[in-house]
Amino acid sequence: MYQDFDQAAYWWRKAAEQGHIKAVGNYGTLFLSGRGVTKSFQTAEEWIARSAKAGNPSAYNNMASLRMMHGQLEKALKYSKIAVKKAPKDANFWSTLATILAKLGGKHAAFKVWDKALELSRGNKGILQTARKYGYKS
Repeated sequence: MYQDFDQAAYWWRKAAEQGHIKAVGNYGTLFLSGRGVTKSFQTAEEWIARSAKAGNPSAYNNMASLRMMHGQLEKALKYSKIAVKKAPKDANFWSTLATILAKLGGKHAAFKVWDKALELSRGNKGILQTARKYGYKS
């Protein structure tokens, strides 16, 4: 499949500038990989945070992941709980929450949250693989 990240960045930015909140968050994620834009964690976080402030659950989950990547687990937990509350049927959001809980040392709580994620996703192999890294047994 042909992917033109320069074009993607152009169109995501256009949509973001017109106020499409999901586009704001998606444009921000391009900066994490540097696809179609210059790689910049700071710029990514600015765009994603703007989307989160507007109520986008995916942006809250992305903010949780960003905070987790930088070892800011308490902040990550706060964002993750908001994402799950806003979109309680999204298994990936539950998995992010479980990962943060496991990193904070709450493996028992994390395992219960992974149970929920796997129930919602019908045994998603990616979620299961992540859970097993922390000792989860299905």
